Amino acid sequence: MRGATLAAAATALAALLVAAAGASTGGGLDPSYGNGGIVATDFGGEYLQSIAVQQDGKILAAGGMGSGQVNSGIVIRLDGAGQLDRSFDADGRVVVARGAYRGAVAVQRDGKILFAGGTYAFESGGAMSIALSRYNADGSVDSGFGSGGVVVTPLPDRYGMPWHVLLPSDGTIVVVGQSWPRASSVMQVVVLRYTRDGRLDTTFGSGGVTISDWGPFAAPTGAALSPDGAIVVGGYRSDPDSKNLVSVAERLTPDGAPDSSFGSAGIAVTDHEAYSGMGGVAVQADGKVLLAGGTSFSVLRFTTSGALDTTFGSKGVVSLGSRPFTDESRDVAVQRNGKILVFGTGAGDGKREFALKRLLPDGRPDRSFAAALPAVPDNPYPEFVREAPDGKIVAGGWTYSSGNGPNHGVIFRFLPGTCSVPKLAGTSLAAARTKLAAANCRVGTIKNVASRLPKGKVAGSVPAAGKEAPDWAVVRLTLSRGRP
Repeated sequence: MRGATLAAAATALAALLVAAAGASTGGGLDPSYGNGGIVATDFGGEYLQSIAVQQDGKILAAGGMGSGQVNSGIVIRLDGAGQLDRSFDADGRVVVARGAYRGAVAVQRDGKILFAGGTYAFESGGAMSIALSRYNADGSVDSGFGSGGVVVTPLPDRYGMPWHVLLPSDGTIVVVGQSWPRASSVMQVVVLRYTRDGRLDTTFGSGGVTISDWGPFAAPTGAALSPDGAIVVGGYRSDPDSKNLVSVAERLTPDGAPDSSFGSAGIAVTDHEAYSGMGGVAVQADGKVLLAGGTSFSVLRFTTSGALDTTFGSKGVVSLGSRPFTDESRDVAVQRNGKILVFGTGAGDGKREFALKRLLPDGRPDRSFAAALPAVPDNPYPEFVREAPDGKIVAGGWTYSSGNGPNHGVIFRFLPGTCSVPKLAGTSLAAARTKLAAANCRVGTIKNVASRLPKGKVAGSVPAAGKEAPDWAVVRLTLSRGRP
């Protein structure tokens, strides 16, 4: 810690924030978390780039700390109240060896924690290799993993920098990142798979490694696993003609081969201009792929064959903003109820601010969700959004100062909203659907019963009118078929 405690840093930042939305509505900051729903960190110029939410609700956030080639990696753990968890390496944080320009974190089912970073090898002229570390649940080094808890993977005649860590159900470990030849600046996408104990899995790709060529300036800004175990990577590349950054998605089979059923040889290249380039990935239960498209706070959806899904928005693209260089989507997540979270930046009072929006499963804006994020005193850099096991929403990233001040990590926790079941008795089925949608509920099964109400009118609901249920809860209806 660089002088200020976490609580002091949060208080100092919160003092400059604009009041946010009330906590009773969907999107309100959770007042029980941190300082009014906000945690700000100050460990020495950190940039939080990755998050993992444990089953007990504790949050692991990771990234880099410092500047230039003297960076360290950092992993912090916050308890359910947003305080540093002192049971994690005694002070709530683990500092990883210098050189972690980017950092990604994941938590295994056994509670062990993985951190991937790009490690500079100064003795070999500044080459960057991929380093994967594993820690026990208490933050101590897992000495049974690799060599002393660390696996360093130099790529022959290449540099490598990790962006994501994924955990397939078979216990293997997948790292997704960038790679480029030492004699060239042409970026490529690299995917590595490790065994449980940290060895490269030679049954994956070529000797445990798959390298994909998307085109110039390729960057895998998002990665996720599909329900069938396929590896989905999304991001951007430079268009050879326009030179603009455009959105790209790729799917690999579980064994690391290009999935020939997706796009062209496993890669789907769009003409959607990403501008900022950043774009997280999420995979729906039906296998469709969502990609945060950067410009105009957009989201793209691909079918399982890699085509843009024309049933989603306008020709497969939903745009929630109108200012291309200000309204930018950076990450996307799918909630258990099918709703889609989009995190990025918007404009307020003439400057960029963090922004969180939500879509219904079909791509329409969720009007019941109103996340009024506070204004931050420095420039926002959103990185991640996730749904916690209890349904709350966690998002964050870091801020940087235009005046060369230190970076600060920022984490927000939001309330998801509730389904408040309205009075439906005596209404038509069409009217009931409209009222339920307005109350953030959805129609479930419909049962016809004998009733004194006219045929076709709603006779009752479960839950009953006046009850509250979780966000987008299913409400079962009984419909009158007339008198017995």
